[in-house]
Amino acid sequence: MTVLHIIDSIDYSGSARQLSLLAKAQVDSTMVCCLGAETSWSAALREAGVKVHVLGWTRWLDFSAWWNLRSLVRDLAPDVIHAWRPLALRVLATVAPSFLPRVVMSGPLSSRGEFGWLDQTLAGRIGRLAVAGNTDRDQCIRLGIAPSMLRVVSPAVMAADGDRRHHALREESDTWSVNPTTAVSEQPDHSGEFIIAFVGNLERDEGCRQAIWAFDFLRQLYTNARLHVVGAGSQYDDARGLAHGLECAPQVDFLGELSNTTRVLQNADVVWVPSMANCGRQTALDAMALGGPVVGSDVPCLREMIRDGETGILTPVADIVQLARRTHALLQNAALRARIGQSAQAWVRQHCDLTTAVSRWNEIYQEIAA
Repeated sequence: MTVLHIIDSIDYSGSARQLSLLAKAQVDSTMVCCLGAETSWSAALREAGVKVHVLGWTRWLDFSAWWNLRSLVRDLAPDVIHAWRPLALRVLATVAPSFLPRVVMSGPLSSRGEFGWLDQTLAGRIGRLAVAGNTDRDQCIRLGIAPSMLRVVSPAVMAADGDRRHHALREESDTWSVNPTTAVSEQPDHSGEFIIAFVGNLERDEGCRQAIWAFDFLRQLYTNARLHVVGAGSQYDDARGLAHGLECAPQVDFLGELSNTTRVLQNADVVWVPSMANCGRQTALDAMALGGPVVGSDVPCLREMIRDGETGILTPVADIVQLARRTHALLQNAALRARIGQSAQAWVRQHCDLTTAVSRWNEIYQEIAA
C-alpha cells in the first residue's frame, strides 16, 4: 500500500512530529509532500530514507506549485492520501478532487477548537477524519461531523531513555508539595542553577510571553536560573523585546529552531507548556517521554495526559503567578520532580507507543483503501 502524506509545513508541531514518526516507521511505502519551504525537519526525513517533495509554496495562487502537486498525486496514484491539517486538504481538493475519497485527514481543529464551513464540507467528502483524543472527537461531533467518520489515534513518541541532568540543591523540606497557594516569596534558594525549557512555535497561542513574565518572577529567587526558548514564529521579536524590557534577557536563551529538541528537554529541570489555547500536546509528550516534569496550562489536550500533581502540573490558562508558584515548588524539591517525571514517563510508555500507533494508522488506511 502506498501512502502519500501532504502537509502545509514541516516544523515543530504535533502534526509534523507525528508525520515524521509515522513516515520513518514506514519508509518503503511512504512519500511526503510539503507545501511550504524546506526545513531542517524535512532534511532529517530525507536522511532517514523518506522520499520528500518540497513545493516551496509562498502564496495561495502559486500555479506552478499547484501543477507540481497535481502531477505528483496523479503520477503516484497513492492508495491513501494522509492530509495533515485543513490547509493540506483544501489544496488537495483544489488540484485533485477525485482523490478525496482516498483521504484521511489529521488535526482538523484549530487551537481555538474551530472548524470552518469549507473544511466541514470537505470533511464530508473524504474517507476518514482522525483526531488525537476524545476531547477533539467530541468537539468535532458538536461541530456537525458524523461519528462514523471519526477515528481516534493517540499521538506517539519514540521510546527515549536517557540520563536526566540533576542538580544538587538545598532541600528546605523533604515534604514540600506542589501547592498552588504557596507564595513565590517563600523559601528562596539561590544555591543552584536551574534550567526551564519552553519549546514550540513562537505564536500567540503557545504562551511564550507568559513564560517570560513568569520567569521574571522566578529569577528574583533563583539568580542562576535560565530559560531556554526553542522555536521561531511571529512572536519571536516580541518575546525578545519583552525579555529586554523586563531586564531578564541575560538569563533567557533564544535557541532558535532545532530539529532535535531531546538535549534541551533532557537538560531542563522543568518544561513549561503555558498554552493560551488548546495546543502544546507535542512538547508535553516529548518532555514526559524523557522523564521531565511538565508544568502546563489546564487546556483540554494537556488535561488528557497530565494528571495534576501525578504526571505533571496544570495551572489556569494565562495565570503567570500560578505558573511561577508551582514551578517554584518543584524547583525546591528534587525528589518530587523525579517522582512526577517517572510517572509521566510511565504514562507515555503505556499510552503513546509508536508500534501501536502505526498499527492503528494501518487499520484506518485499510478502511479507506478497501
